[in-house]
Amino acid sequence: MTRQTAAAASDQLTPARSTVTAPADHLGPLLGAGRTAEVFGWGATHVLKLYRAEMPRAWVEDEVRREARIAHLVTAAGLPAPVAGGALVEVEGRLGIVYTRMDGPSMLDAMAQQPATASVLAITFGDLHAAMHGCSAPALPAQRATLTHAIDHAPALTAPQKQRAQQRLAQLTGGDALCHGDFHPGNILLTAQGPVIIDWVTACRGNPVADVARTTLLFRIARAPVEDEALQAAIDQARQHFYAAYISAYQKRRPFASAHLDAWLPVLAAARLSEQIDGEEEPLLEMVGAL
Repeated sequence: MTRQTAAAASDQLTPARSTVTAPADHLGPLLGAGRTAEVFGWGATHVLKLYRAEMPRAWVEDEVRREARIAHLVTAAGLPAPVAGGALVEVEGRLGIVYTRMDGPSMLDAMAQQPATASVLAITFGDLHAAMHGCSAPALPAQRATLTHAIDHAPALTAPQKQRAQQRLAQLTGGDALCHGDFHPGNILLTAQGPVIIDWVTACRGNPVADVARTTLLFRIARAPVEDEALQAAIDQARQHFYAAYISAYQKRRPFASAHLDAWLPVLAAARLSEQIDGEEEPLLEMVGAL
Protein backbone atom coordinates (compact mmCIF):
# COMPACT_ATOMS: atom_id res chain seq x y z
CA MET A 1 0.00 0.00 0.00
CA THR A 2 1.38 3.43 -0.91
CA ARG A 3 1.50 6.17 1.68
CA GLN A 4 -1.88 7.87 1.94
CA THR A 5 -3.49 10.55 4.03
CA ALA A 6 -7.01 11.03 5.32
CA ALA A 7 -6.42 14.67 6.24
CA ALA A 8 -8.03 16.15 3.14
CA ALA A 9 -11.20 14.14 3.66
CA SER A 10 -11.49 14.64 7.42
CA ASP A 11 -13.81 17.66 7.31
CA GLN A 12 -16.20 16.09 4.80
CA LEU A 13 -16.22 12.82 6.68
CA THR A 14 -17.00 14.15 10.14
CA PRO A 15 -20.08 12.12 11.17
CA ALA A 16 -23.42 13.80 11.73
CA ARG A 17 -24.22 14.59 15.34
CA SER A 18 -27.88 13.62 15.12
CA THR A 19 -29.31 10.87 17.33
CA VAL A 20 -31.87 8.30 16.19
CA THR A 21 -34.04 6.61 18.84
CA ALA A 22 -34.97 2.96 18.26
CA PRO A 23 -36.99 0.43 20.29
CA ALA A 24 -35.26 -2.51 21.95
CA ASP A 25 -36.95 -5.00 19.64
CA HIS A 26 -34.83 -3.63 16.79
CA LEU A 27 -31.78 -5.22 18.39
CA GLY A 28 -30.58 -8.45 16.85
CA PRO A 29 -28.68 -11.18 18.70
CA LEU A 30 -25.84 -10.32 21.05
CA LEU A 31 -22.64 -10.90 19.07
CA GLY A 32 -20.00 -9.77 21.54
CA ALA A 33 -19.39 -7.95 24.81
CA GLY A 34 -16.63 -5.88 26.38
CA ARG A 35 -16.09 -3.84 29.51
CA THR A 36 -17.86 -0.74 28.21
CA ALA A 37 -20.13 -1.91 25.40
CA GLU A 38 -22.02 -4.77 23.76
CA VAL A 39 -22.35 -5.54 20.04
CA PHE A 40 -25.74 -6.57 18.62
CA GLY A 41 -26.94 -7.50 15.19
CA TRP A 42 -28.62 -4.56 13.45
CA GLY A 43 -30.52 -5.78 10.44
CA ALA A 44 -28.92 -8.14 7.95
CA THR A 45 -25.89 -6.05 7.03
CA HIS A 46 -24.92 -4.04 10.11
CA VAL A 47 -24.11 -4.28 13.81
CA LEU A 48 -24.75 -1.85 16.66
CA LYS A 49 -22.06 -1.21 19.24
CA LEU A 50 -24.18 -0.19 22.24
CA TYR A 51 -22.49 1.25 25.31
CA ARG A 52 -23.53 -0.12 28.68
CA ALA A 53 -26.19 1.70 30.68
CA GLU A 54 -23.88 2.33 33.64
CA MET A 55 -21.41 4.34 31.54
CA PRO A 56 -21.75 8.14 32.09
CA ARG A 57 -23.85 9.58 29.27
CA ALA A 58 -21.63 12.63 28.64
CA TRP A 59 -18.57 10.37 28.33
CA VAL A 60 -20.44 8.00 26.00
CA GLU A 61 -21.61 10.86 23.75
CA ASP A 62 -18.02 12.07 23.34
CA GLU A 63 -16.70 8.54 22.92
CA VAL A 64 -19.24 7.51 20.27
CA ARG A 65 -18.67 10.65 18.21
CA ARG A 66 -14.90 10.32 18.52
CA GLU A 67 -15.11 6.65 17.52
CA ALA A 68 -17.25 7.48 14.49
CA ARG A 69 -14.80 10.15 13.38
CA ILE A 70 -11.84 7.76 13.72
CA ALA A 71 -13.70 5.08 11.73
CA HIS A 72 -14.29 7.53 8.88
CA LEU A 73 -10.65 8.65 8.88
CA VAL A 74 -9.40 5.06 8.86
CA THR A 75 -11.59 3.96 5.97
CA ALA A 76 -10.70 7.15 4.08
CA ALA A 77 -7.04 6.10 4.38
CA GLY A 78 -7.92 2.92 2.48
CA LEU A 79 -7.52 0.42 5.31
CA PRO A 80 -9.76 -2.67 5.64
CA ALA A 81 -12.04 -1.61 8.49
CA PRO A 82 -15.80 -1.51 9.21
CA VAL A 83 -17.60 1.59 7.92
CA ALA A 84 -19.40 3.64 10.58
CA GLY A 85 -22.86 5.13 10.19
CA GLY A 86 -23.41 8.88 10.37
CA ALA A 87 -25.89 9.11 13.26
CA LEU A 88 -25.83 7.97 16.87
CA VAL A 89 -28.43 5.40 17.90
CA GLU A 90 -30.21 5.43 21.26
CA VAL A 91 -31.93 2.31 22.63
CA GLU A 92 -33.61 2.57 26.04
CA GLY A 93 -31.27 5.34 27.15
CA ARG A 94 -28.12 3.65 25.83
CA LEU A 95 -26.12 5.24 23.03
CA GLY A 96 -24.39 3.36 20.26
CA ILE A 97 -22.83 3.47 16.82
CA VAL A 98 -23.71 1.41 13.75
CA TYR A 99 -21.05 -0.37 11.67
CA THR A 100 -21.17 -2.49 8.56
CA ARG A 101 -21.31 -6.13 9.59
CA MET A 102 -18.13 -8.14 9.06
CA ASP A 103 -18.72 -11.88 9.33
CA GLY A 104 -15.85 -14.23 10.09
CA PRO A 105 -13.79 -15.54 13.00
CA SER A 106 -11.10 -13.46 14.63
CA MET A 107 -7.55 -14.42 13.71
CA LEU A 108 -7.16 -15.60 17.31
CA ASP A 109 -10.18 -17.92 17.09
CA ALA A 110 -9.08 -19.20 13.69
CA MET A 111 -5.69 -20.22 15.10
CA ALA A 112 -7.34 -21.93 18.06
CA GLN A 113 -9.51 -23.97 15.66
CA GLN A 114 -6.71 -24.68 13.16
CA PRO A 115 -3.27 -24.30 14.79
CA ALA A 116 -1.52 -25.30 11.54
CA THR A 117 -2.58 -21.97 10.00
CA ALA A 118 -0.67 -19.91 12.57
CA SER A 119 2.47 -19.34 10.47
CA VAL A 120 0.53 -18.08 7.45
CA LEU A 121 -1.71 -15.90 9.64
CA ALA A 122 1.33 -14.41 11.39
CA ILE A 123 2.68 -13.21 8.03
CA THR A 124 -0.72 -11.70 7.18
CA PHE A 125 -0.73 -10.04 10.59
CA GLY A 126 2.69 -8.49 10.00
CA ASP A 127 1.81 -7.35 6.47
CA LEU A 128 -1.38 -5.68 7.72
CA HIS A 129 0.45 -3.79 10.45
CA ALA A 130 3.14 -2.62 8.04
CA ALA A 131 0.52 -1.50 5.49
CA MET A 132 -1.26 0.48 8.20
CA HIS A 133 1.94 2.31 9.08
CA GLY A 134 2.31 3.36 5.45
CA CYS A 135 -0.78 5.55 5.94
CA SER A 136 -0.98 8.94 7.58
CA ALA A 137 -3.95 10.52 9.36
CA PRO A 138 -2.88 13.87 10.86
CA ALA A 139 -6.38 14.51 12.22
CA LEU A 140 -6.08 11.66 14.72
CA PRO A 141 -4.98 12.25 18.34
CA ALA A 142 -1.22 12.43 18.95
CA GLN A 143 0.33 9.24 20.27
CA ARG A 144 2.58 11.15 22.65
CA ALA A 145 -0.36 12.99 24.24
CA THR A 146 -2.30 9.73 24.60
CA LEU A 147 0.62 7.99 26.32
CA THR A 148 1.31 10.99 28.55
CA HIS A 149 -2.27 10.97 29.80
CA ALA A 150 -2.24 7.20 30.37
CA ILE A 151 1.00 7.32 32.36
CA ASP A 152 -0.29 10.18 34.51
CA HIS A 153 -3.43 8.15 35.31
CA ALA A 154 -1.77 4.81 36.15
CA PRO A 155 -2.48 4.30 39.87
CA ALA A 156 0.14 1.55 40.27
CA LEU A 157 2.99 3.90 39.35
CA THR A 158 4.80 6.00 41.92
CA ALA A 159 5.52 9.66 41.21
CA PRO A 160 9.22 8.92 40.43
CA GLN A 161 8.21 6.09 38.06
CA LYS A 162 5.80 8.39 36.24
CA GLN A 163 8.52 11.03 35.97
CA ARG A 164 11.03 8.56 34.52
CA ALA A 165 8.46 7.23 32.05
CA GLN A 166 7.60 10.74 30.91
CA GLN A 167 11.29 11.63 30.57
CA ARG A 168 11.88 8.56 28.40
CA LEU A 169 8.82 9.38 26.30
CA ALA A 170 10.11 12.93 25.73
CA GLN A 171 13.38 11.49 24.39
CA LEU A 172 11.71 9.22 21.84
CA THR A 173 10.95 10.28 18.28
CA GLY A 174 7.35 10.97 17.34
CA GLY A 175 5.74 10.53 13.94
CA ASP A 176 2.57 10.87 11.91
CA ALA A 177 1.92 7.26 10.91
CA LEU A 178 -1.56 5.87 11.44
CA CYS A 179 -1.27 3.63 14.52
CA HIS A 180 -3.93 1.29 15.87
CA GLY A 181 -2.94 1.37 19.54
CA ASP A 182 -4.21 -2.15 20.30
CA PHE A 183 -3.19 -4.31 17.35
CA HIS A 184 -3.49 -8.01 18.22
CA PRO A 185 -4.95 -11.15 16.55
CA GLY A 186 -8.26 -10.75 18.38
CA ASN A 187 -8.80 -7.48 16.51
CA ILE A 188 -8.45 -9.01 13.03
CA LEU A 189 -11.53 -10.61 11.48
CA LEU A 190 -11.03 -13.13 8.67
CA THR A 191 -13.93 -12.42 6.34
CA ALA A 192 -14.78 -13.78 2.91
CA GLN A 193 -13.52 -10.48 1.47
CA GLY A 194 -10.19 -10.70 3.33
CA PRO A 195 -8.84 -9.68 6.75
CA VAL A 196 -10.51 -6.68 8.40
CA ILE A 197 -9.05 -4.65 11.28
CA ILE A 198 -11.55 -3.75 14.02
CA ASP A 199 -11.66 -1.85 17.35
CA TRP A 200 -10.02 1.42 16.32
CA VAL A 201 -10.97 3.38 19.45
CA THR A 202 -7.30 3.80 20.45
CA ALA A 203 -6.11 4.87 16.98
CA CYS A 204 -3.63 7.73 16.89
CA ARG A 205 -0.87 9.31 14.80
CA GLY A 206 2.64 8.58 15.92
CA ASN A 207 5.77 6.48 15.68
CA PRO A 208 5.03 3.07 14.11
CA VAL A 209 7.72 1.39 16.24
CA ALA A 210 5.74 2.43 19.33
CA ASP A 211 2.69 0.72 17.84
CA VAL A 212 4.75 -2.43 17.25
CA ALA A 213 6.00 -2.14 20.83
CA ARG A 214 2.40 -2.09 22.08
CA THR A 215 1.73 -5.32 20.15
CA THR A 216 4.98 -6.80 21.50
CA LEU A 217 3.90 -5.90 25.02
CA LEU A 218 0.57 -7.68 24.57
CA PHE A 219 2.30 -10.84 23.35
CA ARG A 220 4.67 -10.79 26.32
CA ILE A 221 2.11 -10.31 29.07
CA ALA A 222 -0.78 -12.35 27.63
CA ARG A 223 -1.60 -15.52 29.53
CA ALA A 224 -4.16 -18.11 28.56
CA PRO A 225 -6.72 -18.94 31.28
CA VAL A 226 -5.52 -22.54 31.76
CA GLU A 227 -4.21 -24.30 34.86
CA ASP A 228 -2.37 -27.19 33.20
CA GLU A 229 1.33 -26.24 33.12
CA ALA A 230 2.13 -28.38 30.08
CA LEU A 231 -0.70 -26.80 28.10
CA GLN A 232 0.39 -23.34 29.23
CA ALA A 233 3.93 -24.06 28.03
CA ALA A 234 2.64 -25.22 24.64
CA ILE A 235 0.51 -22.08 24.28
CA ASP A 236 3.47 -19.88 25.23
CA GLN A 237 5.65 -21.60 22.63
CA ALA A 238 3.02 -21.18 19.92
CA ARG A 239 2.66 -17.50 20.83
CA GLN A 240 6.45 -17.01 20.57
CA HIS A 241 6.52 -18.65 17.12
CA PHE A 242 3.62 -16.48 15.92
CA TYR A 243 5.29 -13.33 17.25
CA ALA A 244 8.62 -14.16 15.59
CA ALA A 245 6.91 -14.71 12.22
CA TYR A 246 4.93 -11.47 12.65
CA ILE A 247 8.05 -9.39 13.36
CA SER A 248 9.90 -11.00 10.46
CA ALA A 249 7.06 -10.20 8.04
CA TYR A 250 6.77 -6.63 9.35
CA GLN A 251 10.51 -5.97 9.12
CA LYS A 252 10.62 -7.11 5.50
CA ARG A 253 8.31 -4.23 4.67
CA ARG A 254 9.31 -1.66 7.32
CA PRO A 255 12.73 -2.41 8.89
CA PHE A 256 13.58 -0.95 12.30
CA ALA A 257 16.34 -1.43 14.87
CA SER A 258 15.52 -3.71 17.80
CA ALA A 259 16.98 -1.10 20.16
CA HIS A 260 14.24 1.34 19.14
CA LEU A 261 11.58 -1.21 20.07
CA ASP A 262 13.26 -1.91 23.40
CA ALA A 263 13.35 1.81 24.20
CA TRP A 264 9.57 2.08 23.79
CA LEU A 265 8.58 -0.99 25.81
CA PRO A 266 8.89 0.47 29.36
CA VAL A 267 6.88 3.52 28.28
CA LEU A 268 4.13 1.34 26.79
CA ALA A 269 4.15 -0.80 29.95
CA ALA A 270 3.72 2.30 32.11
CA ALA A 271 0.80 3.46 29.94
CA ARG A 272 -0.79 0.01 29.98
CA LEU A 273 -0.98 0.13 33.78
CA SER A 274 -3.68 2.82 33.47
CA GLU A 275 -6.01 0.10 32.12
CA GLN A 276 -5.79 -1.84 35.43
CA ILE A 277 -6.12 -5.31 33.88
CA ASP A 278 -6.24 -8.15 36.43
CA GLY A 279 -3.00 -10.13 36.62
CA GLU A 280 -0.92 -7.66 34.60
CA GLU A 281 0.39 -5.29 37.25
CA GLU A 282 3.42 -7.34 38.32
CA PRO A 283 4.88 -8.06 34.84
CA LEU A 284 4.20 -4.49 33.71
CA LEU A 285 5.92 -2.99 36.74
CA GLU A 286 8.89 -5.26 36.08
CA MET A 287 9.15 -3.76 32.58
CA VAL A 288 8.80 -0.24 33.95
CA GLY A 289 11.72 -1.03 36.25
CA ALA A 290 14.01 -0.94 33.19
CA LEU A 291 13.66 2.87 33.07
